[in-house]
Amino acid sequence: MVYEDTEILLKDGRKALLRSPCEDDAEEMLRFIKKASGETDFLLKYPEEFSTFTLEQEKAFIR
Repeated sequence: MVYEDTEILLKDGRKALLRSPCEDDAEEMLRFIKKASGETDFLLKYPEEFSTFTLEQEKAFIR
């Protein structure tokens, strides 16, 4: 899904940019999903199931 860039104003006055991920975000996204999947049992996979995912696979998924 491609999300059109949208800037929103937060309650504390800061601005946040909502956008679709790009390939440059792949490493951080992979790190986040591994961490988040270890914090709850309600996600599709467990952290160890992401151990075989490579950075190149994440970039391809984003593309």
